[in-house]
Amino acid sequence: RHAGEQYVNKEKRKIEDDRKKLLSETEKTCSEIQLDLDEYATRNKEYTEAVAQRPKTEAEEEQRFRRAMTKYQNEIDRLKKAIEEEKAKLKTKGKKGSRRKKATTT
Repeated sequence: RHAGEQYVNKEKRKIEDDRKKLLSETEKTCSEIQLDLDEYATRNKEYTEAVAQRPKTEAEEEQRFRRAMTKYQNEIDRLKKAIEEEKAKLKTKGKKGSRRKKATTT
């Protein structure tokens, strides 16, 4: 009977050790899963915030683009005006010179 009790106690310890080992492995797995879930939650939150900011960012980008285009258009208009003024000056000088030539030839 004593040997039977020892066998039963040995099996109980073995079962308890196996149970503790499984619990430890399960806790480790649960911790890893929790870390993954936390990381996912963080990334999902960052993504959601980025998506929410997108219209604002796009609107700001469009405003910057429009300001730059207006600036460039104003510069183009200024240069066109300067070119036209220079052309007008050259035409005026050219007409004066041609009058003088006519006057000297007659």
